[in-house]
Amino acid sequence: MIKANGHKVNASIKSFLNYLIFLEKQLADDSFNFNEIRIIFEIWEQGELSAKTIETELDLDKGYTSRILKRLLSEDLIQKVQSEEDKRLFYVSFTPKGKKVAQKLYKKYETMIMDDFNKLSSDDQRKYIDALEVIQKIEENKRN
Repeated sequence: MIKANGHKVNASIKSFLNYLIFLEKQLADDSFNFNEIRIIFEIWEQGELSAKTIETELDLDKGYTSRILKRLLSEDLIQKVQSEEDKRLFYVSFTPKGKKVAQKLYKKYETMIMDDFNKLSSDDQRKYIDALEVIQKIEENKRN
C-alpha cells in the first residue's frame, strides 16, 4: 500500500512539475527565466521588499538573487531605495517601466492558469484548491 501511494505521489509531483515547466515555457517568450518570473511576481504582490525577504520567501541563494536583481536593475525594471532606519538595507520596487512589464506578465500568467482552472468541474476545482492548500502546508512545515 505504501509503495503504491509512493508511486502515485511521485507521479503527481512529476505532473505538477511538468505543468510548472509548461507555464514557464509559455511565459519565457517574455525573456525571463522561471526564477526571474518568481521574483517579479513576488515584487508585484508585495510592492516593496528587501533582497533578504525575496531570498527567504522564494528559498533562493543570496548570490543568485543578487544577480537577478542586478539584471532587473540594469534593464530599468526595478529600483533600489535605501532604508531610512538601517542604511545597510535596501528595498527594491518597480520602476514605471517595470510595473508595466510585471503587469503584462502577471496578467498573462493569471489568464493561463485561470483558463486551465475553469476547464475543471466544480468538484475538481475544489479538490485542486484543497490539494494546493495541503502542498502549501507541507512547504510551510519544511521551513519551520
